[in-house]
Amino acid sequence: FCDPLINERNNEIWISLTFDVPELPVKQDSACGVDLGIRIAAATSEGKFYRDKKFNHEKRKLRFQKRKLRSAADRGSKTARRQLRKLGRKERNKNLNQTHHLTNKILSDSSASVIVLEDLTKLKRNLKKGNPYKNQNSISQVPFYQIRQVLTYKAPLYGKTVICVDPKYTSQIDHRTGKKDGARKGRRFYCKDGIVLDSDNNAAINIACLLYTSPSPRDRTR
Repeated sequence: FCDPLINERNNEIWISLTFDVPELPVKQDSACGVDLGIRIAAATSEGKFYRDKKFNHEKRKLRFQKRKLRSAADRGSKTARRQLRKLGRKERNKNLNQTHHLTNKILSDSSASVIVLEDLTKLKRNLKKGNPYKNQNSISQVPFYQIRQVLTYKAPLYGKTVICVDPKYTSQIDHRTGKKDGARKGRRFYCKDGIVLDSDNNAAINIACLLYTSPSPRDRTR
């Protein structure tokens, strides 16, 4: 049992009780690449896909409600501002709940000892600079860092570790040849020899392969 944390929230006193949990020994003998996305939350190199249609529908509904209230809030409506804050908290809570469910499924379903993620810290930073991404509004809503953070602190409880690699060209390379000799179109990856692969699964396999081909993979524990 560690030191408790006491804080005040909305005129209420809260106490957080923390515990030290023993970590299982990690053997980096196998890797599972995870490709994070928008409609499909995650695809792994082991052939598993995670998509929650109900969550996506509820999130689109919340975003629509926020857009309707934002114009009224800009005109000075206090009721609209209050409703916007309420919807913002609801959206954050839903995202965090979905992140915990997603990370638990990835860790429990994977048989690998290393979970390999793309280092997407610069992605949203580039969006703010005005880069012409087709789905930049949708991309900005995906909690990439939150998923990585939760995966990182939960992985030792499963005897696993999380490593981030450079995301460069992971969606453009054919994992069978290791070359950029194919074309990605939506959910399909058309190879040079005529074979059609699932683009998300192909990217996830490339991410897993980077653990062994990258000269110095970075272990992000924070």
